[in-house]
Amino acid sequence: MNEFDVVICTALKDCNVLKKSIFYIRKNISPQNIYIITDVRNFRRFNLIKDIILIDENKLLPDLTFSKVKATIDDHLINKGYGWYFQQFLKMGFALSEYAKKKYLIWDADTIPLNEITFFKDDRHIFTAKKEYHRAYFDTLERLIGYKKEFVKSFISEHMMVDVDIMKELIAQIENNKQIKGEKWFDKCIYAIDKEEKNGFSEFETYGTYCIVNYPSLIETRTIQTYRGGSKIFSIYFNSDNLDELAKEFDTISFEVNQFPIGGVKRIRQKIHYFRCKIIMKLRYSTKFLFFK
Repeated sequence: MNEFDVVICTALKDCNVLKKSIFYIRKNISPQNIYIITDVRNFRRFNLIKDIILIDENKLLPDLTFSKVKATIDDHLINKGYGWYFQQFLKMGFALSEYAKKKYLIWDADTIPLNEITFFKDDRHIFTAKKEYHRAYFDTLERLIGYKKEFVKSFISEHMMVDVDIMKELIAQIENNKQIKGEKWFDKCIYAIDKEEKNGFSEFETYGTYCIVNYPSLIETRTIQTYRGGSKIFSIYFNSDNLDELAKEFDTISFEVNQFPIGGVKRIRQKIHYFRCKIIMKLRYSTKFLFFK
């Protein structure tokens, strides 16, 4: 029996969407447990939701903290993207944590499963394939473990089923690369990126490529109907009727906070939320305001 947990990393900006998504995750994905990894200052936003497990992002692993990732990024990268890289390492690092069992599903916090989705065919893991291609991801991947782009499509699909043992194996291989600067595996992921690259690493492409090369018989790929423009249609303040309408056409829908509806009150509300979150996060990233709520 293929039992699994769902692991979601969320920033402040996506907490409102995620709170609504949890119902649909339970309904359409049916995980054993739902783990939400986030800044401890976001915990109160989930107070009314039962049967979820909240994990302080700075306590998932002893050596993986925001401050350590930030320090390595500051030492190497021109384009910082602190939170963007940190959440990727958290999703990989979950495999090394006390919470990990045999399998877990990475799920994007801004995405809702509108219809039932399966992730196994017999003993094979089903990966959703898409058409995205960003060369920098594979330049970094080649420096880390020697693999180029090995699959015609992309593994970046807002979700991915992870085998814990394989993820541990991948992390160990990265950490054993003595040609890349850094002591820890996540340091090496950062130092392997071209210092001028804005987005230079993808956990989805890295893990997916590793599986295709080393465990091809374990993987099967498929396409489903996904759409990332939900907030342009209904804003992030959608309701269940909106989702029912979208479910007729799409299997998953994403509500990106930086994509705004054309006009109206919801556009104004979303812009206020977006810029408020940017200000709060900027203050949180500053050590001067380390305990800013």
